[in-house]
Amino acid sequence: MAAIKKKVCLLGTFGVGKTSLVRQYVYNVFEESYLSTIGVSISQKHLTLKSNQEVELLIWDIEGHEKFSPVVENYYTGAAGAILVADLTRPESLDGLDSIYSGFRSVNPQAQFVFCANKDDLQYTPQTLAKFADWSKKTDILFFKTSAYNNKNVALAFEQLCELLV
Repeated sequence: MAAIKKKVCLLGTFGVGKTSLVRQYVYNVFEESYLSTIGVSISQKHLTLKSNQEVELLIWDIEGHEKFSPVVENYYTGAAGAILVADLTRPESLDGLDSIYSGFRSVNPQAQFVFCANKDDLQYTPQTLAKFADWSKKTDILFFKTSAYNNKNVALAFEQLCELLV
C-alpha cells in the first residue's frame, strides 16, 4: 500500500510552542532556546497508522500570527488539516485562535483539526484549562494537553490528526 501524502499546518500565536512540538515529533529533541519562526519551516515525517495505512506528512510550521493575509493564505493552500496550538501558561494565547481557525477554514473548508493546549509541564490555572476545554467543545475539535518538553501526547496529537485525515 502506497503512502498517502498529507500537508498539515501548525497554527497559533507567537511563542505557544509550535516549533517545539514539530521538533519533538519529527526529531525527538527539545531545545531550551527560543527562535521565532520567520515565514514557514517545513518538516517531513513518515508514519504507519494502526490501520497499517502509511502516511507521509508534510508539516508546515507557520510563524505565529493573528491577522489573515495573502501570504498566510498561500501557506494554508492545499493543507488537509491543522494542529491548533495555544499555551496553557498564557491564557491570552487562546484569544487569537478563533481568527486563525476561521482563516484556515476559509481556505480549506474540508480540513480536519486537533487542538493542543501546550506546555502542560509548566504551572497553569484550572481556570485556564477550563477555558481551553470550553474552546475545544465550542469548535468540536479534539483536545490534547501536550508538552514538547517531556513529549507528553505529542505523537498522539499528530497521529490522531492523521487518523482523521485518512
